[in-house]
Amino acid sequence: MNQLTDKKITRLRHSRDFSNVMKHGRRSRGKILNLVACQNNLPYSRIGYSVNKSTGSAVTRNQIKRRLRAIANNHTIQPGIDIVAIPLKNAAKVSYDEIELDFKRSITLLQSEL
Repeated sequence: MNQLTDKKITRLRHSRDFSNVMKHGRRSRGKILNLVACQNNLPYSRIGYSVNKSTGSAVTRNQIKRRLRAIANNHTIQPGIDIVAIPLKNAAKVSYDEIELDFKRSITLLQSEL
């Protein structure tokens, strides 16, 4: 069973958590997504989404976040990792499958490094 769900405990919510991941995390750059991950010393993983305003309108940014949440919920992530997903400007123009492929490639690479 996947550790990531939409429960509040499994999402990064505080700016100090985002800052910690961005400062100490390992990076994986893809064509659509940049992922940053670091160890969190907790028995579960957490994920946060940082979608820039240059990506598009609020509707577009929320659509991207919904897609990323669905992808993260369907993918197995090892416990004890904090992840920040940062979609690039072209994320709104690509298909769900392309985002999913980029996410899986990046998260597999990061999990092997941590």
